[in-house]
Amino acid sequence: MAHASLALHGFAREFASDGPDLATGAVAVGNVCETRRPVTNRRHWAATLCVALLGQCTPSTNTGSATTGASGASGGAQTTASTPDASVTVAAVSVEAPREDGRLPALAAPLGYEVSLEVDPNREDFRGKVRVRMRMARASRAVVMHARELDVREVWLLDASGARSSRGQATLRASAHGRGTPEELVVSFDRELSGDVQVELEYVGRFNPSLRSLYRVQQRGKWYAFTQFEPNDARRAFPCFDEPAFKVPWKLDLTVPAGAVALANMPEASRETLADRRVRVRFRETPPTPSYLIAFAVGPFDVVEHAPVTLEFGGERVTVPLRGVATEGQGALVRESLDVAAAHLEVLSRYFDRNYPYPKLDLVAVPEFGAGAMENPGLVTFREEMLLIDPARATTSARRGIAGIIAHELAHQWFGNLVTMRWWDDLWLNEGFATWATSRVLDTWRPEMGSRVESVRSRAWAMDQDSLPTARIVRQPVRSTSEAEEAFDGITYTKGAAFLRMLETAMGEDAFRAGIRRYIRAHAWGNATASDLFDDLQSTGGIDVSTVASSFLDFRGVPIVTAELQCTRGAAPTITLTQDEYRPLGSARPENERLIAAHRWAIPLCVEYDAGGNRSARACTILREASARITLDATASSTVPTTGASTPATTPDAGASRASPVAPPIACPRWIHPNAGESAYVRYALTEPVRALFEPARWRTLDRSARVGLVDAAWAQLRAGTLPVDQYLSIVTRIRDERDRLVLDSLSSALSSLVSHHAQGEVRTRLRALAAQLFRPTLARLGWAPRPNDTDDDKLLRRSAIGVLGWLSMDEAALREANRYATEYLRAPASVPSDLALLVLPIASMRADNARLDALLARLRAQDITPQERSTLQVSLVTFTDPTVLRRGLDQLLTDVVRQQDVLRLLWTASTHPERRAVAHAWIRDHYDGIVRRTTEETAVRMAGIIGDTCAAPERDAWVAFWTPRARNAEGAERAIREGVDSSTQCEAFDRAIAPGLQRWR
Repeated sequence: MAHASLALHGFAREFASDGPDLATGAVAVGNVCETRRPVTNRRHWAATLCVALLGQCTPSTNTGSATTGASGASGGAQTTASTPDASVTVAAVSVEAPREDGRLPALAAPLGYEVSLEVDPNREDFRGKVRVRMRMARASRAVVMHARELDVREVWLLDASGARSSRGQATLRASAHGRGTPEELVVSFDRELSGDVQVELEYVGRFNPSLRSLYRVQQRGKWYAFTQFEPNDARRAFPCFDEPAFKVPWKLDLTVPAGAVALANMPEASRETLADRRVRVRFRETPPTPSYLIAFAVGPFDVVEHAPVTLEFGGERVTVPLRGVATEGQGALVRESLDVAAAHLEVLSRYFDRNYPYPKLDLVAVPEFGAGAMENPGLVTFREEMLLIDPARATTSARRGIAGIIAHELAHQWFGNLVTMRWWDDLWLNEGFATWATSRVLDTWRPEMGSRVESVRSRAWAMDQDSLPTARIVRQPVRSTSEAEEAFDGITYTKGAAFLRMLETAMGEDAFRAGIRRYIRAHAWGNATASDLFDDLQSTGGIDVSTVASSFLDFRGVPIVTAELQCTRGAAPTITLTQDEYRPLGSARPENERLIAAHRWAIPLCVEYDAGGNRSARACTILREASARITLDATASSTVPTTGASTPATTPDAGASRASPVAPPIACPRWIHPNAGESAYVRYALTEPVRALFEPARWRTLDRSARVGLVDAAWAQLRAGTLPVDQYLSIVTRIRDERDRLVLDSLSSALSSLVSHHAQGEVRTRLRALAAQLFRPTLARLGWAPRPNDTDDDKLLRRSAIGVLGWLSMDEAALREANRYATEYLRAPASVPSDLALLVLPIASMRADNARLDALLARLRAQDITPQERSTLQVSLVTFTDPTVLRRGLDQLLTDVVRQQDVLRLLWTASTHPERRAVAHAWIRDHYDGIVRRTTEETAVRMAGIIGDTCAAPERDAWVAFWTPRARNAEGAERAIREGVDSSTQCEAFDRAIAPGLQRWR
């Protein structure tokens, strides 16, 4: 899944947005990942169970909605589903209490489902009937399933023929660590269940108001229904065993209004028109599938057929029907994405040596979608702006972003769908792998995109998150609904992907791919754990995969490696590698962690060094101890030319301490690079031989990955307090002739952070001027208007240059030119190229007035805007720096001018720029109740991470006081508060440390 929170930071290709504030990537990234860890008293469950059992002993006279009663001193709640026949009462049943690990009691496991739903998007509710075949683990009069916010009307035990035999009773109870509504359904009978049994439940539910589970959306006067079940919202649509390990076949039928299109994971099997003119559509049975991957959609869709995709890998030939689905009138916009998907299917099938595993593939554009995209097998769903492309008006960045998200979701069809993690603590097996695979697919499909180089920037973002004292570990134990949702963060996605890239480099691409293929073959249509993956990689890779993996995935934090060079006359030079934990200023570990012995990572690492004669060599090892020494030499097999081209990957020897067994001595190297290829998940200190890489003559010979990594290393050292700010800015000045887009973007992100949070007055002006020096020559060379011979890199570099000169430098000439193009676009949209128009609109709003806001609102009401235009126009509503106009723009978030899915994204955008932040923060406080009404409370509380956007104790404390009472009953807000406090504390410590140096800098 492309999680919505990931849309808010720079790495997430899933969120291709045209016109976000550059500061969003640099400043708000630390605040975007919602994480949830509620705390519950264990004794609560004895009281809850007691009340539940007493309630079952009393005949129910309620025949309507569910009833709620107190559950004891702990203040929890217990909800009892209505009994359809008051004369039927099931005696009290002793049943296992909710488990501390968050999983269902091991009473039964499903074997298969038959789900019948009546879905009419024009109504506010839906009706369903579920038959669950299950196998009892032991004889019992009750089973425990999942259900949430459902009115269960009837429960029946079925006999072998499928006929109803015994009526049962359903009681909802809270889970062990739940904080929201009850979500465990105790289904009890007056007889013992054993062996294989079948239970039928009839119920009524309401479409969810917060873009999750089964919900509805209105688009141009027409209603549509969509699903989003990951991680644990299938239980809001039908009673089920809502855990990923319960992977079984599903039969689904939907009864829908006449004229509606009904879609689901599998192809349609049959349909019939009922007496009331509704249509019942039956779908083919799914292969084994967990509940979170079941999906369907209902509405007056446009369905666009693509030529079937023929694949022949793994000794099998298949033909995959491929379709695009959009709301009425938008079908033509899906064609280009279908071409991309067809190409990606071939790339992925070749990599896995296994064809796409499902009988059809539909790509569905959803107008309101809380996530970015979702990998449901056979029915992949996307936000509209992440799938729909107008070929005449799409921007380069939108096309690249859409290609990336399609690659991500299609990679899931093998890693996540065909093979599914057993429990949510291994979510990184899905998301980390799909994120890693995205770069590989894009670079195979379009090598000029340089996607794997961009992943070096993504890794830097993940390391920032990983350096928070309260950061999650990748394999964090998951004990509740909210903790499952916590797992969808940058640690899971980007640290997981960075770890896999490091492992692939250490093993070698061929061995890594062989291990992945073995894993897929061994666990196809089943569940697996990280240990299963490591075993399969171990069998092909020749390194201790489990030890390396555990050191990175089972501990938080980032290693920093210091490489010290020793040269003694008459002896071979040596490099001493020392590892420690990287800690930015203000990031002291919690007291209980200080007592733990220092963690040691097992780091697969290659050091590149000057081997003389314009050549370089690599020495590779796995650094397991606190320090290790490498003796340097120069051999033909370990040397590569020092040119600007990418150096070939090498396969490290796990026990190597030299570059080769026998080699001629070399002179003392002039430079060393401690992370050759930037493949290891480490930061490294800027010792003298490392700083030598910043010398202009040497800098020009480095490949893109090395330059991006070195820029990040300098920024990390500044944030750790080990590089004075004047020396950092001296490095930036030394490489100001840089022309590579990714390197310049890394520099601008760091400068944006300094400008946004740490510089005032004249210092801020000088930093803005420095940023302008970096990008003004590029814009002068490329010009504002696109040229016929522009490469994609030219287009994206122009975009970066204009963005920096506008957002960061606030260059008057750039702002005037941006305003000129924005005015022309709003007068005649087709007169300005989209690559330029969708960039300048938010920039031009900064100095604009109410008339510009009125023009933006008028364009938003136009019928011909594309999804990317709508996204950018919405952003432009909240980039004004005039307080009165900004407040009026923010007011639009409470109206249907702005889509519900975008409200939080726009609030983050409004908060990032230093000239908007105070107004935006005050507006959020004043309008919080309106935000709740617009988005629901469980969505609004995700804004608690905005604490991290502050940089001083008074403002931080005020936000904590604001959010704490609102977080008490909200899943996930407590972790968001803690991580926001961590980010703010780091920002304050950094600000205090560099303030004197910034004042001295000239």
